[in-house]
This record gives sequence, structure tokens and C-alpha cells, in this order.
Amino acid sequence: MRKPAVLAPLLLGGMLTADCHSDGTAAGKPSAASALTAEPTAVPSAVPNGVERLTAQEILDRARETSLAVGSVRMRGEFV
Repeated sequence: MRKPAVLAPLLLGGMLTADCHSDGTAAGKPSAASALTAEPTAVPSAVPNGVERLTAQEILDRARETSLAVGSVRMRGEFV
């Protein structure tokens, strides 16, 4: 076997494991134990656009009107 063919898998294996700690967590990411004891951080929220003042029925009515007014609608996501 040629040297590059032998070195490539070794280098790839080294790169995959170089960023891991002995407990299996990646560097820069908290372990499961520290995530349970860590205090939550603030999550930035979006700028209010007025939808929070609407009732659920008003939101559905506006969504229905808008979807009927446009030529096509593409929806993405998962069914839960």
C-alpha cells in the first residue's frame, strides 16, 4: 500500500477525535452534567410586529386571506 493511502485514514481519524474531551463531549460545548447545573442564558427575541395582540382566530383569518390572495403557497415543516 502506498504511504498516502495509509496516512489518509489515520489523519481523518485524528481530526475526528481531536476536538473531543475524555468524557465524549466536543470542545467548547458543555457536557450533559454541566448543562443541567448551568444557569440559562437570555435568548434574544424578535421585534414585536403586532401579532401578539391578535386573537388566535384573527391570526387564522389573516393567514387564510393571505394564502387565498397569492398565486401559490409553499409550506415546509414536520407534522407533529
